[in-house]
Amino acid sequence: MSRLLTRRERRELKREHADQERESYDLADETQRDEQIPDDYCNVYLLFNLEAAVAEGHTVLGLTDKLNGPMTTYSFYRHGNKLRAPGLMAQLEHPETLDDLDQASGWLIQGNPGNYWNEHMNAALSFAVPPAAMRPIKAYADKATANPPEYDLVKYNCLTFAMDALKKGGVTLEAISGRDLHTIIPKDAFEDIIGAEGAEPYGKWKYWFPNTEAPKNGLTTIPDIPGK
Repeated sequence: MSRLLTRRERRELKREHADQERESYDLADETQRDEQIPDDYCNVYLLFNLEAAVAEGHTVLGLTDKLNGPMTTYSFYRHGNKLRAPGLMAQLEHPETLDDLDQASGWLIQGNPGNYWNEHMNAALSFAVPPAAMRPIKAYADKATANPPEYDLVKYNCLTFAMDALKKGGVTLEAISGRDLHTIIPKDAFEDIIGAEGAEPYGKWKYWFPNTEAPKNGLTTIPDIPGK
């Protein structure tokens, strides 16, 4: 069973859900915008577990090779709980689409080969980028997967990894302040991001996944050793 949320976590999730409802596109806007996106574009997703890290959140990068295609996920986290620790990268056991994730109420089954666990995503941001941008983004993410760098909670965490990957493709996240996004806290990023230079909002652009009962072995936070 999933753990009970604290009062603070319930309050935070309620506010973040209100943010998503206010800023997501309705069907008419969604259709009109998506029709202007070239067919050869790819999707970039920023998935957010807003319950992780004592409600500070966790970010997972999702990449596709075509619009609405199955995504490969990159969940960068640390082994242990020190400020600086060896980095680890988890990925979906089986790539799936954003619609699949929506149908699963945000539950990802991910992990390194032979080491899987489930993690709940509360929300997502959806973008579309040209193939020329996706190639360096994916190359950076794949390199970090093959040889995970050191995790640093302040300087290089799950969110900053995703932001650095996007920058390789010329994509810069924009904050409500009108400036480039500058935060290391995933939940703040979800609230503050209003778009991206070098990428187009896609679909509803801000998605929300209900907080439902966990599947077998489901966890709302990432353990130090996946599956343990």
